[in-house]
Amino acid sequence: SATSVADITEAAGVSLGTFYQYFRDRAEVVGALLHDHTARHLSRIETAWRPEEGWDGVYRVVHSFVSWYAEEAAFAEVWEEVCHVDEDVAELRRDLGRVFVESVERQLLRASKAGAVRPFSPKTAALAARALTGMVDRFCYVTYVFDPPEEGPPSPEVASRTLTDLWAAAIGIPVP
Repeated sequence: SATSVADITEAAGVSLGTFYQYFRDRAEVVGALLHDHTARHLSRIETAWRPEEGWDGVYRVVHSFVSWYAEEAAFAEVWEEVCHVDEDVAELRRDLGRVFVESVERQLLRASKAGAVRPFSPKTAALAARALTGMVDRFCYVTYVFDPPEEGPPSPEVASRTLTDLWAAAIGIPVP
């Protein structure tokens, strides 16, 4: 938040005129960076949970997200800050979150009908998907960005194992 347009142009080695030829203001630069980084992030992470994979499938998705968050904590911090001041970025974050929550919701319903997880109605599947994805997202933000433990945050493997065990227990998948 303390970065100025002058700071940006100095770091980029360009003039103010060049900056304003491409961007309206500092927020537009941040938005462009966030959009670019988010696209790269989405191409790297596993977002498709397949219930037939059991615990391992949950772990694969959770670990992918936690690993990204641990590696990109500085980006995640900026993303969070900008979401509170830029409505376009906030809407992008909400849209991405909805896509993931809706995917988990659909898979919970599918797995419930197949008997692979505990029974879910459409309403409880929607609530469970929101709660479980929110748990992972909030855990990562607090643990890797906002308030890491004094001894340092856990490895992505340890954090993913714990989160996956909680997720699996909540939906009725056996924990190995």
